[in-house]
Amino acid sequence: MSLESMKVDLSGQNAIVTGASQGLGRSMALALAGAGARVALVARNAEKLAETARLIEEAGLKGFTIGGAKISEKHANFIVNTGRATATDILNLAQLVQQEVFKRFGIKLEPEVHILGGK
Repeated sequence: MSLESMKVDLSGQNAIVTGASQGLGRSMALALAGAGARVALVARNAEKLAETARLIEEAGLKGFTIGGAKISEKHANFIVNTGRATATDILNLAQLVQQEVFKRFGIKLEPEVHILGGK
């Protein structure tokens, strides 16, 4: 049974799905997007995590916040929810990180996040 067949309307809602590059995570993300939600897909590439974290830290962004989203002070490659982050806060913070790292180092960070559906 799909969300669409259940007549679930998630228009205007935000969802973040981890493990979304394959299997159940991908299926869930597609179902949420099909029901109208704006979906951020998250997958990780272990080889690039340490280098990306180093760049973010050297750009001075560790601990930086937008709304309720914060760059982790333990590992700069992670965005944490301080308890009130919206999906928009998280996406805006990720975009700021990309801009600052590019401005400082000339390196374009390629996120493993893809937005599906929504407005």
